[in-house]
Amino acid sequence: MKDLVVAIDGPAGAGKTTVSKIVANKLGIDYCDSGSCYRAICYLALSCGIDPFSSNLLSLLSEKELILDSGKVFVDSQDLTPHLREPDVSANVSIVAANPEVRRYVTNLLISQKRKKGLVIEGRDIGTAIFPETPFKFYLDAHISIRKERRQGEAIEERDKIDSERKTAPLIRPDDALLIDTENLSSHEVADRILERVRFILRKNRFYWVAQRIVASFFKIFFRYSVLGAENIPKQGSLIVASNHMSFLDPPVIGVAMELHYFAKEELFLLPVFGWLIKNLNAFPVQREGFSRKAIEQTIRILENSGRVLIFPEGTRGVGLREPKRGIGLIARLANKKIRTPILPLRISGTEKALARGAWIIKPHKIKVAIGRPIQPETFFKKNDQEIANMVMEEIAKL
Repeated sequence: MKDLVVAIDGPAGAGKTTVSKIVANKLGIDYCDSGSCYRAICYLALSCGIDPFSSNLLSLLSEKELILDSGKVFVDSQDLTPHLREPDVSANVSIVAANPEVRRYVTNLLISQKRKKGLVIEGRDIGTAIFPETPFKFYLDAHISIRKERRQGEAIEERDKIDSERKTAPLIRPDDALLIDTENLSSHEVADRILERVRFILRKNRFYWVAQRIVASFFKIFFRYSVLGAENIPKQGSLIVASNHMSFLDPPVIGVAMELHYFAKEELFLLPVFGWLIKNLNAFPVQREGFSRKAIEQTIRILENSGRVLIFPEGTRGVGLREPKRGIGLIARLANKKIRTPILPLRISGTEKALARGAWIIKPHKIKVAIGRPIQPETFFKKNDQEIANMVMEEIAKL
């Protein structure tokens, strides 16, 4: 858990505080509420008769120091936590938080909270401004009526407006954050969803790592295997890898270039040894006649957890490029509802000669993998599933 930072953003009333505490407790790392810093400064300003709109709010801290400890806020050894939810503080905290000098002060304070033990931190700009480099980003939200009910007495609409329209670090959902609708979920269910993704990202498939290097060495010698455009592979985050499909060799050929999850016909998992092998190489079953609902749901779940999934748009093997099926468009559209998921076009050549369809003997023929630039979601947001699939095949054809 060293240097682990879990960033949980979202508007008021989304359930961040309770969920963050549960996650921190289960991971055994520290918890921090960034909003408590702004509330503490707001409380001090109101206590001293200073206008929250004042540009010189930091003068309050010229001889004081905010200290965060176990989710509490102290100033000169005084615990301000009991005062942070007072009505006047809640009504003015967004005004204080919009002050650029205050935000810089709090940002530096929060960054200093990153300790060797790890940190779960909640707020409104954690994944965009405080810890933008962390891969563990989440954005909690719920319908305005639900959030108002949770925060009875607070002017939620006004807070949302101020938080989202301020010039410095406004409330926005980070591109690579997983969106979780908390409306129909308990705090523990939301926490479990966060923990699932954190553990998925932290998971190390050592068997895949070893197999990848052994197979890569064999491919380079036997097939004179080469990869062009490896620099186009994103370093982290959800990704759909789309490739042409000509041979049974295609999945391992692509899997050597990057760790992937991929489909395999469900009957293959029943084979002794081979079934165990593909399962431990990140394969998951799919029905022969096409995508099952279960397979689609599993694919989306992997992508939501920042996994990478290999999809052959054409569906079956064949020589040359063929008409794509709409499945890749459906998966791309559904995945992007919860997390930003680009599509990486890729084209293989040579596998149809090394292991032709119907053949059982592998021949030493040169194999090349060409990787294009990722297709960003903005380019297909307004397209239907088949149009997305057609666009992907067009990009593959260019390689």
